[in-house]
Amino acid sequence: MSFNLDASAGLWVLSTLQIWGIASAWLARISEGSVHQTLCQRLFFLSLLLMGAATIASLALQPMYWLGSGVTLAMMILVVICDFRRSKASEFFTTGL
Repeated sequence: MSFNLDASAGLWVLSTLQIWGIASAWLARISEGSVHQTLCQRLFFLSLLLMGAATIASLALQPMYWLGSGVTLAMMILVVICDFRRSKASEFFTTGL
């Protein structure tokens, strides 16, 4: 299966989706506890779905386009999962006390 996209158009679409995906992950993380948390989380899940589809679709494009999409997908998941705050709850897992 091959898409009839110009190579530069495919690159622009993937780049835009990657920037959008990373931005939505940071928004979901930053909005934690605010009134906008639900909206930002929904935006992130939509972006995650689009980035997953773009990663699969990029396999049909130029040979190395899938690499950036795959890295962005992994970074999106890590940004949302990692806890960057310093609190007693996170210290428990590092010290065991």
